[in-house]
Amino acid sequence: MSQCPACQSQNIEAMFNMGMQPMSLVALTNDPAQSYCQELHSIRLFICHACGHVHNADFDPLFVIYSAAGCRMYNNGSGWRGHMEEVHALMPKGVDLIVEIGAGDCEFLADIDAPDAVKLAIDPCEAVERAQELGLQYRREMFDADKHLPSGAGETLVIMRHLLEHEAEPRLLVEEIAHRARNRENITWIYIEVPNCENALKRCRIEDWTYEHPQHFTTKSMKALFHNCGLDHFAILPKYGGEVLSCMVQINPAEILSDTIDVPATIKAYQKTERGINVEGRWMRDCIGRVALWGGAGKSAMFIRKFGMPDHTRVVDSHDEKWLMCVPGTKIKITDPDTLIHDPVKYIIATASWRANDIRDEIIDRNIPCEGLLKFENGELVEVPLGRN
Repeated sequence: MSQCPACQSQNIEAMFNMGMQPMSLVALTNDPAQSYCQELHSIRLFICHACGHVHNADFDPLFVIYSAAGCRMYNNGSGWRGHMEEVHALMPKGVDLIVEIGAGDCEFLADIDAPDAVKLAIDPCEAVERAQELGLQYRREMFDADKHLPSGAGETLVIMRHLLEHEAEPRLLVEEIAHRARNRENITWIYIEVPNCENALKRCRIEDWTYEHPQHFTTKSMKALFHNCGLDHFAILPKYGGEVLSCMVQINPAEILSDTIDVPATIKAYQKTERGINVEGRWMRDCIGRVALWGGAGKSAMFIRKFGMPDHTRVVDSHDEKWLMCVPGTKIKITDPDTLIHDPVKYIIATASWRANDIRDEIIDRNIPCEGLLKFENGELVEVPLGRN
């Protein structure tokens, strides 16, 4: 792609090469040989000088299929649960129709306090069929604005949570909804939530760059995307420690919060990070018997692959559905964190920095012995205080 997917600027520059990587979530399997031999795909990251947006120039949507198990994003930490409560509180009251695109298992849609609204879940993956248990309407198919946003429906809320980062051309989807909204009889609200890559850029994290996420938004690139779609009245709020952007588009003007990424400095910092991967990766491999990595799929798989961790690396994960699965693209089995109680290690490394605080809380709650919790930022492993006496 010769221009930025968010702001359309052609002033983009190569930033970081993640190399050849497997799918990080949709490819989970419990067969080590099958996991190790998975097809690999190129991740070449470019960054926009105008808005800080990052995208994978080599992304091909034909390689990513969500129609079966879907995307297994999981975070049951106390911080994330608090974030979900905040997001539910943002939903406008009194709407007549709520349509969630990419609804997954429909849990978020079901928990919205709108007893009089029709709730419609749209998703091609099997998980959306859970809508039947929750008393919701659903369509197991791709979203179609003309079909799923009837012009005569009342006030409508459209929800897209953690969807735009999966799109090869996110502007086209937002424009489709915006065009339909302008031609309806009643108000349309649009709630969009995406990962915010500003912390990743500022701290030179590497695990954030998964193949399934070709788009990585900043506050400024999200603002540019809305303006390019002719949407002038919106609010963009950093949430969950600045790790996500909560965006509400509506009729009335709203405060716009924005920040700027220093693109030249970011490129230099990632060059330093590449050197840090070599140094810290050597230490991690030398200490393989004394460390465990927490998190084995999604962003964590990117982290483990980039560091070239060997097959006998200990990897644990909070999500029990991942236990006995393999880290995508490796033969490494993912296990229960409680194994660290009876077979402890000296250090635990959070493979996804954005979850480090929740991992810390789990270590304390489970009473897992270790001398320290580490995360990789700005080209080095840094300590996350456990707060123990």
